[in-house]
Amino acid sequence: MRGTGFEPAQAFASGASVRPMGDTPIPPDLKNKGVITKDMEITRDKLNEFFEWCVNKRKNSIDTCKDYISYLKRPLNKNKKWSIFAYRLYYEFLGKEDKAKELKVEKKMSIPVYRIPSIEEIKKVLNNEDERIRILYRLLLESGIRLKEALFILNNYDPALAQMEDGFYVYTVNLIRKSKKSFYAFHITPLQKTYITESIIDHTDLPVKPKFIRKFVATKMLELGIPSEVVDFFQGRTPSSILSKHYLDLLTLAKKEYKKYAEWLRSNFNF
Repeated sequence: MRGTGFEPAQAFASGASVRPMGDTPIPPDLKNKGVITKDMEITRDKLNEFFEWCVNKRKNSIDTCKDYISYLKRPLNKNKKWSIFAYRLYYEFLGKEDKAKELKVEKKMSIPVYRIPSIEEIKKVLNNEDERIRILYRLLLESGIRLKEALFILNNYDPALAQMEDGFYVYTVNLIRKSKKSFYAFHITPLQKTYITESIIDHTDLPVKPKFIRKFVATKMLELGIPSEVVDFFQGRTPSSILSKHYLDLLTLAKKEYKKYAEWLRSNFNF
């Protein structure tokens, strides 16, 4: 970040170091007497003092303090983070900490873009020449679980944890990773222990990334009339604070609702 609007003083030649306390650096030339803001008057004398404080007290570089002064010579612009930084530091210099705390850089919220793949794109992945990829994507499509959870299941598969229901399986996962939880994975196709890693996926040219399969599943389940609470249950988004009785009720309801999705999969993917 480099400011404009002044020429560096001769004393600050290239490579000059910050001077110790008591040897005041010469501030940049202030062409105007000062600027007036609606909150305060920023005068040349005040900027001189601020420059000394910025370098000697706050131990900022000379160039950085020059940049701050460049911004202080203009009205505060809340859309520019360096303008906010400069004014916040100036308020701190004046001893107005409350004012300084009021000035914050607003973080722009970015809306995630989800690409929902088509059935044809998913079928291409399911026909991949690598059997491990086919098995993984089929599990992702049938269950809607996260990639790491699917990898965990395949690499550590235990048939004793798979319970056969009416036309599908419920596999007990019980995997907790910080805020992410996965207790059950619903699937149609019988599984077997399969060695596969994220590295294998990353080095395979695939038309659809695993995370978009998860979005596809959630969208389709909702289209089929499956309650959002149950969709969250399938995908491991159930709050940890949920009562155990209600959780068992959800599991019972999930087994009932999954039949809708299983039927749709069989009709569209020949499962």
